[in-house]
Amino acid sequence: MTFNLDEYYPMPGDRPHSYRRYMWENLFAHVNIRPEHVHIPDGGVPRESLAEHCAAYERAIVEAGGIDFQMLGIGKSGHIGFNEPGSSPDERTRLVTLDTVTRKDASADFFGEDNVPREAITMGVASILEAREIALIATGSTSPTSWHAPSRARCPRTWRPRSCSAMPTPPPTSISRPPPS
Repeated sequence: MTFNLDEYYPMPGDRPHSYRRYMWENLFAHVNIRPEHVHIPDGGVPRESLAEHCAAYERAIVEAGGIDFQMLGIGKSGHIGFNEPGSSPDERTRLVTLDTVTRKDASADFFGEDNVPREAITMGVASILEAREIALIATGSTSPTSWHAPSRARCPRTWRPRSCSAMPTPPPTSISRPPPS
């Protein structure tokens, strides 16, 4: 079973820039997974239904027994999923406004910054941190500078110190947590 982190909003699932389409074309169509076991935020949900859609996404995670393994990339601004700088560590799946840096980084894929959606649906930091194991991947020139200077910062700005207390120095390849009791 899978739970993707995010999706641009508005973004119907059949659009070329949709994470739903990307994941199906590049992973799910090539592995043995049933469609009902794939969960991706729906960027085509009408705005008036978004709050319920996000709440239903969180319920689906709980009903599945939580997330065993969460693989994360980290954006140039330090965001995880689309939890931009300043996101609360207590937040759950919700609609967010994308940071200017995030939109600029995506501009080449969208043929210009004006075409990049200004919003996205993202799994919140609280939901992410409940995963039993987390792999945080930071590579190349798009990695935030905080990872290159661990003495100045131990974790992304979106993960406040309380959230990062389990993170050893230097930043780990993965964090394992015992199953909830």
